[in-house]
Amino acid sequence: MPAAINETLQMKYSLIILVSVFLLSNEIIAKHTANRKEYSNLKIILDRSLSFKLLTSVSLTSNGIDLDINWEYDEPTRSFNCNWSNLSKGKYDLNIKTVFENSTLLTFNLTGDTSIVISNLYDLIDLSKMNKASFKNADSIRIYFRSTGCFHNYKQKITLRKSDDKNYHLTFCYDTITIEKINGRKMVVKTPVFTYQNVTAVIIDSLFNLVKNSQVQRKKAFETGISCVSTTHENLFILINNSLFQFSDAGLCDWNLYRNFKREFIE
Repeated sequence: MPAAINETLQMKYSLIILVSVFLLSNEIIAKHTANRKEYSNLKIILDRSLSFKLLTSVSLTSNGIDLDINWEYDEPTRSFNCNWSNLSKGKYDLNIKTVFENSTLLTFNLTGDTSIVISNLYDLIDLSKMNKASFKNADSIRIYFRSTGCFHNYKQKITLRKSDDKNYHLTFCYDTITIEKINGRKMVVKTPVFTYQNVTAVIIDSLFNLVKNSQVQRKKAFETGISCVSTTHENLFILINNSLFQFSDAGLCDWNLYRNFKREFIE
């Protein structure tokens, strides 16, 4: 075969191979792009005005399947968030539960990269405008206290329901702790105990002073720069109708206001 013809054939075959490779590459890229468009990123952010300890559980489900949730603290924004990548597009349910056993369900369709901010669960009390009348006018007040440390972890709940202008029905709930054998293993078992009693409206004055004086201690610690470090952490949440007061003893020295309040009224 003449050299010129042979060279022409080689060029022809090389061109065919190059075109085939080009078409195959484009097909792979197109498939990858199409597949990538079927997935999205999701971020759930807890509004930094809300305490992380206010939540008892947050669940994300799709088609009845629970997705793992891992909270991370983001230092620049000072907020807690969860991130997922490559989630399939479609319908999702976000279920949020708080220490007051309120549940909020948010259903949404994931159609692209999405950020959801958890906020507006309650109306935060404006402490600069707080007055005793809002406490006295409330038909019900719910109190949640939690203390955690190296060797303890317990919670207490108090519910006040107005009987009349001078009296309230008080429900106190706390956990008793026992060690029981379950399936051959020793386990810590917490059992809620409820007590009931009637109290006078004086309790509202004391509760208002608890909130006010807690803020006084916080302000004093900020102004003096004096703080304490402890392995015990305590959180207090008070829900007045749908208005929320939240407090943490972080950095405070000897904050005993809740215990003093409880000792005064709980038998």
